[in-house]
Amino acid sequence: MHYVGQPYETDQLLSVVGSKRPIQDHLERLFIQLVKNPRDALFLDPFSGSGAVSRVARKSGFNVVSSDIEPFTFIPNFVYLALEADDLATMFQEYGGIDAYITMLNLQGLYAASSNILPDEGYISMHYAPRDDESYDGTRERLFYTRSNALFIDAVREEIERNWITGKITAAEKCVVTASLLYEASRRANTSGTFTSYHKKFGSFEKSALSRITNMCELRAPVLPDWPTQRASVRLCPAEDAVSGRSADICYLDPPSTVHQYGSTYHLLNSIAMWDKIPVDNEKDSDERLLNRAGIRSDARSTYSEFCSLKYAFSALHRLVNRIDTRVAVLTYPQSGVLQTEEVLDILHQRFKQVRTIAVSKRNQGGRQPHRKAKSLIEHIFIAGKGPVIQAIVETDIGLIDMIARLRALDDAVFSSMQPLGPFEFIGAAILKRSWHDLDIRKFDPADLEIWIHCMEQAVLNDLQPALEQLLHVLTHTDQFQVDGKEKVIIEKRILSLLRKSADPEDSETFEHLRCMIERSCEGNSTLLSQTQSISEAFASRLQFGLRML
Repeated sequence: MHYVGQPYETDQLLSVVGSKRPIQDHLERLFIQLVKNPRDALFLDPFSGSGAVSRVARKSGFNVVSSDIEPFTFIPNFVYLALEADDLATMFQEYGGIDAYITMLNLQGLYAASSNILPDEGYISMHYAPRDDESYDGTRERLFYTRSNALFIDAVREEIERNWITGKITAAEKCVVTASLLYEASRRANTSGTFTSYHKKFGSFEKSALSRITNMCELRAPVLPDWPTQRASVRLCPAEDAVSGRSADICYLDPPSTVHQYGSTYHLLNSIAMWDKIPVDNEKDSDERLLNRAGIRSDARSTYSEFCSLKYAFSALHRLVNRIDTRVAVLTYPQSGVLQTEEVLDILHQRFKQVRTIAVSKRNQGGRQPHRKAKSLIEHIFIAGKGPVIQAIVETDIGLIDMIARLRALDDAVFSSMQPLGPFEFIGAAILKRSWHDLDIRKFDPADLEIWIHCMEQAVLNDLQPALEQLLHVLTHTDQFQVDGKEKVIIEKRILSLLRKSADPEDSETFEHLRCMIERSCEGNSTLLSQTQSISEAFASRLQFGLRML
């Protein structure tokens, strides 16, 4: 089985309008160019949204303060910005650990979906899904979700809330599983990315997204940093409040650039996040057609943003730029935004002596897509500040972005056998000892970097079994490979990660084979065997339930 590890920066990342996921590499390269020692630098992100840029900043080593005004953003951002991988190991102890708890939630959700039964009245299934997935009328009932997935969401979200209220799980534990549910709720929605409308048929008339929408929701544990990093501060507040009283090294501004208010655009995600079950307007006309087709929350305007207003966007950005206290401001804004590029430049020039711009193309995400091939949009990156740092930024420096993307892919790779390459060292000749973020790659010759990266790429073990065999060999020969205690723990975590990746219901034989490999090789390692057993039991429960479903 071939495996591809989901990197921390994009794991269960919500797709929202204006997402910066397509230009994460550009911004990452820019940030580390602007600040030589990010571990001593404060990074402000007052329009964090999905957290795509804050994750990049955290991985680069910055001390991040991330905030947004929409409630649904807080939960996943808290999980991915304020927690670490080690935190997960101690969570959900009353239920046998995180794998066991997530398996329990998935089973409850699947049972509700298959039996069409909920212990309590379902909020999502009653107001935002049809009564029958095979026979429905989109003018008389909402089709944001299939009934099966709506029942899953109701059952799981209700169980999470009940466990939290009764003190069986902590607020942090509640966030971990709710973040995964929000991702699934976003991914399985019968929409083109926003919740102001839904397709008249599941998957649209062309049924181009049918499998995405009709496949069952399934929660999973987050991929969190397992390397030394700083915990971010995550807040829920307006941008002006977020920047007040803070002196930053980099203030990253990504203001809303569309006329559509996010409170309306993502009202369902807010409802799932808060689970306040706000009354839904189901009024119908004389023909029994819904008058409020989208069922938008009555309080959606509570997060009204002037940045989405043709009338007030300029003054809102002008006011914010004059309030920030930062050495460097980095602002991203699309070519097709509410404000013209010249207006953004005018605002920045009034405050900063030096303003540079970089234009990059990005694929449109998080909204209605054109029927033709993916539309390439222009995103402007504005860099404003003073001093030689801004002067030094030139477009040719962005050429290193390709190398950064390749290095990022190698962070979680397992290698056949590697000797030190320049600044790159390895644990047991199998995995990188340090992330490339800990290196100042600017001081190396690009030609040398190309050679080192190419050598590592050639040695990557892309299949699960040889990758696991290599790690087990290192783990059982720690003296030979001069692996210390901390490095041994890193190897063990990587082994468990590979085992989880193999947990595919359609290929249970591979999982069983790899599990046996671990148990045979590590008979005396009680900690690793216990965690292996926990993963195995969780997979067995999921597999057994799937067979009953059939």
